[in-house]
Amino acid sequence: MQRVTVLTTGETPTYSALTMEMSTQSTDVARDPAHPGPDTVENIQALRGIAALLVVWAHIKSPIEKLCPDASNFPGAQSVHGAIGVDLFFVISGFVISLTACKRHHRPNDFILARLARVSPLYLIYVLLFLAAKGALLGKTDSFSAIWNGFFYLPIFDWKDFSWPPGGLGWSLSFEMWFYVVFTLLLFVQPPKKVATILPLLFIVGAPLDILYRGDWYFPTFMFHPLTLNFAFGCIIFQLQRLISGRVTWCLLVIGMLWALLITRHSGDLSYPKTAAADYAEAWIRLLYWGVPCALIAAALVGLERNRLFVMPSALVWVGGISYSLYLSHQASIELLARLGAHGAPHNRALLIIAFPAFCIFNAWLCWKWVERPLTIKAQGWARLLSQGGLAKQAVTATTGISRRQI
Repeated sequence: MQRVTVLTTGETPTYSALTMEMSTQSTDVARDPAHPGPDTVENIQALRGIAALLVVWAHIKSPIEKLCPDASNFPGAQSVHGAIGVDLFFVISGFVISLTACKRHHRPNDFILARLARVSPLYLIYVLLFLAAKGALLGKTDSFSAIWNGFFYLPIFDWKDFSWPPGGLGWSLSFEMWFYVVFTLLLFVQPPKKVATILPLLFIVGAPLDILYRGDWYFPTFMFHPLTLNFAFGCIIFQLQRLISGRVTWCLLVIGMLWALLITRHSGDLSYPKTAAADYAEAWIRLLYWGVPCALIAAALVGLERNRLFVMPSALVWVGGISYSLYLSHQASIELLARLGAHGAPHNRALLIIAFPAFCIFNAWLCWKWVERPLTIKAQGWARLLSQGGLAKQAVTATTGISRRQI
């Protein structure tokens, strides 16, 4: 829980005092990715790393087949179901955000500023670099609505369809940011614990009703899109985690794994995100085939750690710590390695299947260390200054009984 030093009568809050106060508060992104801190559920952190690796796996299929045609005979390389990692990210986000709001960010402004500071800096660099490269190499630019979705997340200027954000990866962050916005709005009227209950009910009730909407403006469809129920699943897991006993945990894990391996295997191609965002029927199928098993597996891993039955390997926890950098940088890493491989590299199937993910992870670590970590720490510092500065002024007013307007 954040704290602000209460100032005695006559003292004035200064930015230096607030900065000293903030220096005692470490951030998750500043820690060693393998040791994220006592508040972190390590199994969920590791699951976040698995989700990022699944997305990488979905995107390396095509370049591997171009470099090594016989890779198409490899069963795992034939599947694009690695895109289930995005649904897994959404479920994890619902759980983690509920946990974070209850432990750290009780006030709406604290919460939304912390979320923007965590998500936006690296992503905005990604969007700017993509637009610059597209303009320089192809002489093209994106539409206004696509650029808006890239910088401001929410598709309020879209009609009939969802505009693809620059670079493509921002489509998932649009749903993520909408979840943050709804959570923030509810924090104005309810404490975090109750918000984690109300929000799932809101999405669960709203999603079926959205079928009745027949207008051309896309945003009402987006507001209660079936994929938002993945966030609801995560919130529900947070609320019910104390009820997950050891026996229930193993049942959830077995059912979730079988669902993911058997049903998902015969689900067809649900991986194209623009189809999921625009085709309501496909989105419901994706939620059933991919979202539900992701929720069961996430709940099982939470239960395993709470009951001290199993904790994921530290290597996966480490990958989870750099998963955001991995998600945003992996396409550039894949493209770079594919170009290098086209110039005389050995086209061995097994080598390529190992090399592509390894190269993506290495570059993601560099991105985390030199870009994401310093930028996010600075952005989170600014966010705390804005949030705690306002709180300090309130504390001074409450202590002295004198506002600036009265002086």
